[in-house]
This record gives sequence, structure tokens and C-alpha cells, in this order.
Amino acid sequence: MGLNPHFPVMVTGTAALLAGALWGGSETFGLTLIPVVFMLLLTGVFGYPSRTPADVAAGLTGTLYIGLFVYFYIIRTLDGGLAWVLILLAGTWASDTLAYFVGKKFGKRKLAPGLSPGKTIEGALGGIAGSILVAVLVYRLYPLLPLHLAAAAGLLVGITGTLGDLFESSLKRTAGLKDTGAVIPGHGGVLDRFDSMLFTAPALYYFAILW
Repeated sequence: MGLNPHFPVMVTGTAALLAGALWGGSETFGLTLIPVVFMLLLTGVFGYPSRTPADVAAGLTGTLYIGLFVYFYIIRTLDGGLAWVLILLAGTWASDTLAYFVGKKFGKRKLAPGLSPGKTIEGALGGIAGSILVAVLVYRLYPLLPLHLAAAAGLLVGITGTLGDLFESSLKRTAGLKDTGAVIPGHGGVLDRFDSMLFTAPALYYFAILW
């Protein structure tokens, strides 16, 4: 995008967030977040004028966006973490799959044509229904929550997964890229496989600790 964020500092910051979550869970992750943000802001102070506020903003966004991978681990540390992970993974995959097939067969109204022309409102609703169904099935195996809260967790997964997918599409559109990388051939890159879950994991985590 023609931006110049301080990449070594971004990598260091992301590693610090991951290490904080590994050693101390969500509490340490929160404390680690403060010096990471401060460190990134300093790149604009001591890097000016070659590093502009827009570059700093890009560095902050990239670091915190990739840092959301932390929640894949943190959610597993909860009581009943296996069930929450199943809702996260299976719910997201079911949402993506049903959204595709429902959208292909019944889709007429575009959801966000400027970002993802193939996505439809009908497909998105089908995907949300799929994630709710999966959450209810997980509830049958691991009844950690009342049924209505399990269904609410599925609803949350379906909505945030769709938003995560669209946000990553906006990044690619802005950068003029079709794929985020070539690490996973034929799948558009690592972020293309996990974009939905990057929004879903933190949302589901805070839903879990709330209830």
C-alpha cells in the first residue's frame, strides 16, 4: 500500500503478545499490550519524517490484527476449553461451508459487493444458521451452557466470522492483492484460512468468560 511500518518492531510486538498469553493467559496478554503499543508509537517519534503517522497506524493495525491469534490459545485454557474450541473451529467451518452452498443456490442480494462480490445476504444467513446448529451439537456433547446460550454462541460465531472475512477482503482490495500469501498453495495464504477466526476467537472468548 506504499506504507512504511517498522517491520522488526511489529514482529517483536506480535511475539511479545504471544509470549504474554502463553505465560500468563489473558491477564498477562492485556499487560503486554500496553508496552507493545507504546513501542510502536515510538517508531513514529524517532523515525519521523521517514516514518509518518500513517506508517505507525499501519504498524499498530498489523501487529494487533495478527496478535489476535493469541485467542486461539487463550480460549483453550478456559474451563471446558475443548468445547469452546470445537464451537470456534467447527462453527466457523460450518458457517463458511453453508454460506457458500446456500448463497450459490438461493443467493440474490449482495452482502458487500464492493469487497466480496460473491457473498450474498442469503448465504450469510445460511452460514449463521450453520454455526448455530454446530454450537447446539457441541452442547449435546459438552453441556457447559444452557441450550439458549450455546445457540447464542453459535450466532456470535456466524456473525463475527462473516465480518472477519470481509475485513480481510478489504485489506486485500486496498493493497490490490488477490491472495495474502503462497504458504498454502491454492488457498490464498494463511490469513485467507484464518481471517474469519481472527474475529471469532476473541469474541467467543469474552462471551465465554462473561457467562
